Amino acid sequence: LRIAIQELCSVLEETLEHADVGLRAVSSGVLWNLSMPWDSSRELEVLPLAPAASRLVADSDRIVRHRAAMAVCQMSHWSAGAKKFLEEDLLEPLLQRVTKVDGEEDFEILVPCLLRCLEAPSEENDKVDRLHNEVLSRMPCWLRSERWSSQACHFALSLSKLASPNQLENWIALYEQDGLLRSFLK
Repeated sequence: LRIAIQELCSVLEETLEHADVGLRAVSSGVLWNLSMPWDSSRELEVLPLAPAASRLVADSDRIVRHRAAMAVCQMSHWSAGAKKFLEEDLLEPLLQRVTKVDGEEDFEILVPCLLRCLEAPSEENDKVDRLHNEVLSRMPCWLRSERWSSQACHFALSLSKLASPNQLENWIALYEQDGLLRSFLK
């Protein structure tokens, strides 16, 4: 089975980048299935495909985007996966997707993925702080969104415990009397 998965992953390396949208859609669906977190035996074969999956999160095709988002989400459940996304700067497409809260179907998939990556043990403190600041700058928009406010609130509450000292002032502002998180705490 391991040899078959290795062969499949070598084919996916090419098909995930293919110009044909149908082939990218099928390939990202296969990757999603290979990335199921309860089978960590596939981790070594599948994780090298993380950069391609991350790029496909921003694909022009909705089906490809969704399947890639699911694959990225599944890979982030593996501790090595979350660390890889963080340390290799593979989270930018996810951030771009969750910035568009107007009807974004994968917000509830990608936000927990971002949180898992931010919580992953890492020596890359500068990257974690930069990513945390980017997420924090988007938080007011998410909290004002009618569709995503409860998901964003949960994300904010989880993320605020990871704040570095230079971010505390911004987090306190969200929790203060007129802060966007205050209404969720009542």
